[in-house]
Amino acid sequence: MKMNLLKKIRSQGFTLVELIITIVIITILTSAAVLRYNDLSKAAELAACHTNQLSLKKAQTLFYAKSVVDQIGEKAEELAQLAPFLNGEMPVCPAGGSYYITAQYKITCTLDEHQFREGGF
Repeated sequence: MKMNLLKKIRSQGFTLVELIITIVIITILTSAAVLRYNDLSKAAELAACHTNQLSLKKAQTLFYAKSVVDQIGEKAEELAQLAPFLNGEMPVCPAGGSYYITAQYKITCTLDEHQFREGGF
């Protein structure tokens, strides 16, 4: 009789070891998911920054083309000059960097990892 009572009690719940193992597995899976999320967030920020730089570069090309048509032939030296070609909205780096035009008239971000490299990103 006692044996049947003990079996019923044990079959009604989980042991402490089973609960601890479950918690450890959930913790490991959660930490892996958080790391993956952080990696994807950084990749998305980088892609958005590169897209913004390309938009600024296109605006710079339009500025130069308009200045050639107007027989001025100058290149934009400040980002504010590109605003009319960006619908009045200047792109913002999602990672907190800022954009500027170099002495060679290249658009770049102040964050090193967001800058274009020779031959691409």
